[in-house]
Amino acid sequence: MKVSPLSPSIGAELHGVDLSKPLSESNFDEINRCLHEHLVIIFRDQVLSTRQQRYFAALFFDLESHPFIESVSGYPEIIATVKESNEYKNWGGPWHADVTFTEAPSIGAVLYACEVPPCGGDTLFANMYLAYEALSDGLKYALQSLRAVHYSG
Repeated sequence: MKVSPLSPSIGAELHGVDLSKPLSESNFDEINRCLHEHLVIIFRDQVLSTRQQRYFAALFFDLESHPFIESVSGYPEIIATVKESNEYKNWGGPWHADVTFTEAPSIGAVLYACEVPPCGGDTLFANMYLAYEALSDGLKYALQSLRAVHYSG
């Protein structure tokens, strides 16, 4: 497996693994290590059934259904996000984190792109560990006693 970092702060592309086949323990360990190191990992040109998508995601964390979005039939933990070419608004709003309003938010999500435009349609990610580390010590001190309340509006 070859790992190609995408930026100094977040993301890596992993090459040489077929996710439609069972992963060896060493391949899973390397994928999991890359996930923890790079926070976002990308596998291009994968052809997966819904069952295979579910199996792969379940290797990393317990799956859950979304409390407000209809799931794919027979797979309560998987939702389909469809944006037609004539739609201009971003699904999920300008910036969001998934289901942070739940008592125990999930640690991640697995996205599987079936069809993407030749240009645009990007999904962006942020390294919140690095964002916090970049704060001044004074601001970190000012924030340490604060708590956020997330709700679904």
